[in-house]
Amino acid sequence: MLNGDRKVIYPIYYFLLKNVNILKKRAYLAKFLVPLDIPEEFAGDPELKRLNEQMKELQAEFQIVHEEYEGIESSSLVCNYLYLESN
Repeated sequence: MLNGDRKVIYPIYYFLLKNVNILKKRAYLAKFLVPLDIPEEFAGDPELKRLNEQMKELQAEFQIVHEEYEGIESSSLVCNYLYLESN
């Protein structure tokens, strides 16, 4: 790969370009949904445990809201398409 072998590089480019929208969405969601890694020495702290639980709840809420947003966005795209087709 370091030498730029086309047999290696081209399939990677193909995968990235073919799935660019999915990969963008995945990168966006990862920022908000990756679990927080708490070091061992702080894992027993009750305040950190409480905050970590609160973060998990907020992440679950974010997932629900994001799924609702995607549903609304896809339905509005369909409505816009139908509107444009009718004119």
